[in-house]
Amino acid sequence: MTWIKDAAASIQPDANTVSLSSGQTVSYDYLVVCPGLQINWNAIQGLKDAVGRNGVCSNYSPDTVEYTWECLK
Repeated sequence: MTWIKDAAASIQPDANTVSLSSGQTVSYDYLVVCPGLQINWNAIQGLKDAVGRNGVCSNYSPDTVEYTWECLK
């Protein structure tokens, strides 16, 4: 088993290959894809300053999950 820490650009299931964002193509017998999450608070104007207070919640960051739980209770 090989763990490849790169983003998949495309998957070709008929050819059992994956094209990676680095340009590399890898083949596989079995494929396990683990989609990741990239937090970008700046993608929404004002979110970076608002998250974690005044009812603006996110459970995707360890810095804000406790506040989210308090709001849910």
